[in-house]
Amino acid sequence: MLGVAIEQAAINLINFQKGLENTRLTANFAPGEDKFKGVYPDTDHEAQLSHAEKLGMGSRQYELIRL
Repeated sequence: MLGVAIEQAAINLINFQKGLENTRLTANFAPGEDKFKGVYPDTDHEAQLSHAEKLGMGSRQYELIRL
């Protein structure tokens, strides 16, 4: 099951980018900062991934292979 790993990789790729000005992003513009918290400060997206992993829906560990 790759769903959890794919979700984690997507979140990481987004967070590694510089945030765009004049968008719904209100904080965390620097590369490496949590863009999702910058849009939804009261939502803990990490809890969803952690729970999915605990339920056995997959692992958050991945190896990103760039083509």
